[in-house]
Amino acid sequence: MKQLKLLTSLLILIALLQLVISGCSSRDEIPVLTPDSTIVYPAKKTDGISARIILCKNLNKKTGKRIGAGTTFTLGEKENVRAFADLENVFKENNRDLMFHLVWISPDGNSFYTKRIDLTPADTSSTINSSIAISPDKRQPGNYLLQLYLYRELIAEKRFILRPEYKITASDIDNISASITLCRTIDKETGNLIGVDSVFIIREKAKVRAFVDMVNPGILSYQEFKFYFDWTDSSGISFYRKDIELLPDDSTSSLTSFIPISPEVQKPGKYAVRAYLSDMLIAEKKFELQNEVRNVVSKQKRMKASIVLCSSIDKETGKPIITEPIFTISKSGKVRAFIELENRKDFGERLLKFHLNWIGPDNKSFYRKQIELTPGDSTSSLNSSISITPDKRQPGKCSLQVYLFNELIAEKDFELIME
Repeated sequence: MKQLKLLTSLLILIALLQLVISGCSSRDEIPVLTPDSTIVYPAKKTDGISARIILCKNLNKKTGKRIGAGTTFTLGEKENVRAFADLENVFKENNRDLMFHLVWISPDGNSFYTKRIDLTPADTSSTINSSIAISPDKRQPGNYLLQLYLYRELIAEKRFILRPEYKITASDIDNISASITLCRTIDKETGNLIGVDSVFIIREKAKVRAFVDMVNPGILSYQEFKFYFDWTDSSGISFYRKDIELLPDDSTSSLTSFIPISPEVQKPGKYAVRAYLSDMLIAEKKFELQNEVRNVVSKQKRMKASIVLCSSIDKETGKPIITEPIFTISKSGKVRAFIELENRKDFGERLLKFHLNWIGPDNKSFYRKQIELTPGDSTSSLNSSISITPDKRQPGKCSLQVYLFNELIAEKDFELIME
């Protein structure tokens, strides 16, 4: 019995000592404002634990990237504010458990949610987190505060604003002019759209890409909005939807989405893609998918083509400046090819697949370019270019071959020489 009393007294003494120790502040009373708007109360020791707080809307589970970081958030259904406290020196001379509290405080100054997190010396994490829902039925607009405590000491805090959800009106939509452009692909170097059309051929690895260009999206500069593409089939049933969140001050005026149109995915028919801003329709585009027709070029009707090679072009006209069969290898050297299709009109209703094959001095292909012209495409010229820098090319006789399907329709020889 005496031993039990002694143990109880000892536990009480330890608890009192902890209270005394905790009453001694290890933090400066004057806070410091960091560039990311975290209010930090520095540790008096140089190796003391410190933290910075990041507030954001979401977290990419694959990359770990924090999405929509900031200090202003818009109320909305199923919306959240997520807090990540990145800790420094947390493992330095850490031989005891650490107790943290993340305290969320409303505009009236009262705490409405507290999350306790304990870290042991065995923990490898240097980040702790918490989150709150900000749907209109749970939160009110106003100025909020998140505080981070280590034991009973405030070590960091961050202020943030919740603003009311903005409901887009028909008048707002009228002020945002939007249009949809459909194409097959996009040039990675220039950003130009390739194969702009409203009729697309179903085939392996083919896609239909939709680009929405918005003019005068002024209301988007100070609010968050839900934007989405809705793709529908010939029966009007939606089969794919892409959601895009437009953040405040986002200067984006062009948004994109695409669908694959390989045979195992899509069928021929009439389709449509619609663009919505906060559930209000802002643009629509109809298009058609057709089965691929296997074209065979008959010997009676051959495609005729001629090749012009040059090293530079006129920037205003886009035409070759000097054509030549001999090119000098240099640091900025190029060989540019212009292929004119002489009887293009005879093949206007066919899908045409061209292969441009560049052959080096060793008679081996070193670059191939594929170009497709869809039915109705009136394009009558093709082009390609290669770099002839010293690190890429050797002197010697080369050639360019142009194939339509598997038939050679044009060839041009040229020579590379050293500078």
